[in-house]
Amino acid sequence: HWLLLPTRFAGGELEVLDVLMRESPRVASRARLLDTLYGPGAAPASNALDAQVSRLRRRLHAVNAGVRLLTIRGEGYQLL
Repeated sequence: HWLLLPTRFAGGELEVLDVLMRESPRVASRARLLDTLYGPGAAPASNALDAQVSRLRRRLHAVNAGVRLLTIRGEGYQLL
């Protein structure tokens, strides 16, 4: 189950969280997250997704969301 979080999300964070929640506990691939954020075939800066996830981690931590957002090297991200 997921609780409503008392925070505002910016610039794609909510879209990333949506994919992570739908995939949880499976790993959400970098490709899927990039397609969700920028559309299929887009070529964002190499660290764009990492920056989004970093900001999302900080927001989740700030509201004591009780979840972990893991980086799965070479695959993507996992929300537990």
